[in-house]
This record gives sequence, C-alpha cells and structure tokens, in this order.
Amino acid sequence: MFGYRTRLFIVALALFLSAAGAVGLFMEAELQRLAQRSDLPEVERLERLEQVRDVSYQGLALGLVLCVFAALLVSSAAALMFSRTMRTLIDFSDQVSAKTRTPPSGGASVQRLSERLADSIEELARDRDRLAVVLESMSDAVIALDARQRITLFNAAAEVMLAEPMLAVGGQTHGMRVTELIRSPKIIDLLDQGREGPASAEITLSGEPPRLVSVQVTPRVEDAGAVLVLHDITELRKLETVRRDFVTNVSHELRTPVSVILATSETLLSDDLSDPPRARRFIEALNRNADRISRLIADLLDISRLEAGGFSLDLEPVSLFGITLHVIDSLEDKIAARAQTVDVDVDIDLLVIADSKAIDQVLFNLLDNAIKYAGEGGALTVRAIADAADPDTLRVEVLDDGPGLPPEHRQRIFERFYRIDDGRSRDVGGTGLGLSIVKHLIGAMDGRVGVRPNTPSGSIFWFELPATQEHDEAEDTEEETLG
Repeated sequence: MFGYRTRLFIVALALFLSAAGAVGLFMEAELQRLAQRSDLPEVERLERLEQVRDVSYQGLALGLVLCVFAALLVSSAAALMFSRTMRTLIDFSDQVSAKTRTPPSGGASVQRLSERLADSIEELARDRDRLAVVLESMSDAVIALDARQRITLFNAAAEVMLAEPMLAVGGQTHGMRVTELIRSPKIIDLLDQGREGPASAEITLSGEPPRLVSVQVTPRVEDAGAVLVLHDITELRKLETVRRDFVTNVSHELRTPVSVILATSETLLSDDLSDPPRARRFIEALNRNADRISRLIADLLDISRLEAGGFSLDLEPVSLFGITLHVIDSLEDKIAARAQTVDVDVDIDLLVIADSKAIDQVLFNLLDNAIKYAGEGGALTVRAIADAADPDTLRVEVLDDGPGLPPEHRQRIFERFYRIDDGRSRDVGGTGLGLSIVKHLIGAMDGRVGVRPNTPSGSIFWFELPATQEHDEAEDTEEETLG
C-alpha cells in the first residue's frame, strides 16, 4: 500500500514520538514533585527546573539518535530483501535469455533486468514475425485446430484454396469447426486418426471445377489440437493420367503397323516370291505401315520438342498467300486422289508475324486433316480475315464440308491421340497428333486456335496470329508523298 521510503519515515517518526512522550512524562512528574515541596528556597527550585530541562533535552537527543539508528537498521534490512528479490528476478531472466553473466546489484540490476526482458520480448516478436512470413508464403494451405476441432489459424493459401466454401459461410472461419468448411466424410475419419498420430488422405473439394487435395494431419500434444496441411494435387493427377494415356496410345498406335509388318515379312519369307503381283502387294503393305510408324515417330519428336521448349522459332513477317500455295502443292496428290477442290481466299499481299516453317506445318496439318474427313469430291477452303474487334490480329480458317464434329468433342479435339472414331482415323492414316502439334505451334507464336461448325455441314478449324502493318504503312507513305 505504502512505498519503501514512506514506510521508513513512518517508523522513524513513531520512534521519535515515543521518545518525546517519555521525556514529557518525566518532566511532568518532576514538576509535580517540585510543586509539592513548598519548603524549598526559590533559588534551589530554579536549579532543579534547569536540571529537569537539561535531562529532557538529553532524552530528546538520545531519542533522536535511536530513531536514526532504527531507521538505518530498517533501511539496511529492506535493502537486503530488495537486493535478494532483484537477484532472483535477474537469475530468472538469465534462464529465459540463456545467459549466465552475473548482473550487478542495486539500480544497475533493475536496468539490466529491464534490458534483458526487452531483449526477450523483441526476440519473441521476431520469431512471431518469421513464423507469420513463412506461413503466408507457403503454397500449401495450413489450418490449425484446437481440441474441439475449431479453426484457430488460417493462412493465405488456405483462403485461396477454400474460397468457395468460405464464401458460403460468410467468410468468417475463426472459431468454426473444420467439418463445416470442408464437407467430406473422409475429413472426419482423418481427424479421428490424427488423434493418435500423423495421418494423411486424399479428399475431393467441391467447387467448379472440383479439386483433389492431399491432407496431412499432425496432432499437437500440448493442447490436444491438430495442424492440417492441404496440398492441391489436381494437376499432378491429371499429368499422371496424361502420361498413362500417352503410353497406352503410343503402344496402341504402334501395335497395328508392327503386327502388319511382322505378318507380311513372315509371309514373304515363307514364299518363293514366284508370284510378283502378290509379292508387290505385300511390299506395298510393308511400305505403307513403315511410313505410318515413321510419321508417328516424327510427330512424337515434334510434340516432345514443343513441350520441352526446344523448338526454335524465328518470328518475322511471312506471306500467308505464298505459304498456302506451297502447302496445297505438297498435298496435290491427296487432293486429286479424292477429287476434291480447294478454294483460296487470301490476299496476296497479306503478311502475318510467324515462323515460316511453323506456319507451314500448321497449315499442312489443318488442310491434311480437312482432306481426310471431307470425303470424296469434298470442297475445301482456306481463307484469311481480319478480326473486327482487334485489327492487329489475323484469323486464318480452313473449312471443309465433311460430317463435322459433335459438340461434345470440340473441346478435346486438340488433345494428343484424341479421336472421335478410332477405326475411321486409322483408315485415313492419322496419327492422332496433328491437331495437338497445331495447338502447340500456335501457342508458341502467341496465338490462339479453335474449331466451330460449318454451315450446312463440316467444320471450320481456325487460328489467330498477330498481323503486320508493313504493307499498309507503305501504301500510306506513298499516298502522302504523292499528295
């Protein structure tokens, strides 16, 4: 209640008042005794009064000395107790900060103690900030739970991963049960397993589109809570599926021509080749299937280089009309064999920013695909049109009047080995990689690719690339000069 100095003052004052009271009682008693002795001469009575006064002064002086002495004793005892308390606090501070230096005593001890405590608080703040930075920079979602499975911590990655469920519950997650946010029967079983030790499982999160996440649960012994770490493995599982499908498709594509080559070669070896027309048919079959394997391997190598970024592109203004005529000349035999016609609607002066070899490969694959599926006597068209919404973009379209594509297949037609009809695709000699190569090449040139239905039948495969304005600028300059 009172301070240290106040207590010392009260003790000294009490001692002084006690001494003063004793002196006062002594003087009163002597005065009464002198008053009762009336026979004493006046001179002797005055001498006795002076003696009483002197004794009183001596008593007050002695009382004052005793007060000072008592105050010093009390002060020394209090200082000793305070010093011991400071040493205890400093020792505790040394244990906290893992320091073994012996601090000085007195006022310096208090200062040293405050400095130690400030250092400890600052270090704890730094640790907290480092932990917060690590949590916020993690790509995995981290959720901390208490003993009742209520959320106590939620990092930024968790907010992104669980944005849709959070929106459904109003965006407030602190104090909410995790099963209200992640609605999956597996999460309940996983949390039960996590009470005994680390556990993991794969859970599908609802949303558009659904995502597959790997959930790791680690129990916290100190408060019976748990820490959940969620890692999105949707793309990983897709890549694994693509890899399995790729191996399956390649094996399937190679099996047929290899079987034909093997059977044909065995027949030729067992025959005396005395029938030249028959032997020629076998040799043509060997050549046809060997060519199919060669084209498949070439396409696989091309798409592998494109996906690995090893395909070097030299983007420059290219004459689209010249490239189109070159591709039609390369496919002239196929076009003539099917009695098809090709109409070219491309401006002779039109330039497009592209790699000449890449754009040649794109037009070759698209036109070859149209030839295969247009049928006998089909009509094909290659045209280039400017994008009305973006004048700096040029759209090139390859049209056919074949059976067309069902709507459910248009989104996947550019995938590797994707076919609508496996039997028909093999009959026309496709490898299933041509359109996938087109997509990768156009993407490498910062373009877009797509397909839409033709009217009244058939398909329109298109791609967009940046157009060059060199020709238009030259005409504008010439007009300005003439003007």
